[in-house]
Amino acid sequence: MFRVRTVFVVVGTALLTAACGAARAPATSFEALPSRLEIGKSVVVDDAAGQQHRGRLVRITPDAIAFREDSVERSLASADVRRVHACCDSLGNGAAIGLGVGMLAGILTLGKVLNPFEATTDQVIGSLILLGGFGAAAGAAIDASNHKDELVYLAPGVTASVGGGPKRPLLTVTVTW
Repeated sequence: MFRVRTVFVVVGTALLTAACGAARAPATSFEALPSRLEIGKSVVVDDAAGQQHRGRLVRITPDAIAFREDSVERSLASADVRRVHACCDSLGNGAAIGLGVGMLAGILTLGKVLNPFEATTDQVIGSLILLGGFGAAAGAAIDASNHKDELVYLAPGVTASVGGGPKRPLLTVTVTW
């Protein structure tokens, strides 16, 4: 019984640590953006006029950012960009990680609870499906609970919103000089 409990503690710890990713501070220079964003990723760009643009990143240069918004490619000069958020992580990666951890738990549990050489095919498949499904659901739930919009660029002297996303900030701080 002790070994089965140990397996569940290890699996639970592995699933919970997936939710503890630390957010990086946003870049304050356009030169740092290429290392923070991938081409094709969904972005939200706030311009100097206060408009918010949503689209897929096409390219980043030290002088401008280009993205596809509503099938139209738009480009904004770095001086006109106030904030850039990377957004919309899919739940697939969390579900895949959870599925793997759950199936591993199924294999370990099966080896500890039943004699693996005496287990029927139905028991093996049932254990893998049941615990793999629980793991996938837990992984997707953990991934969904994580904040998806990451502030990757903040122009110097601009208002920063903390938590909640670009439209629903939990805390707003304005720095001017």
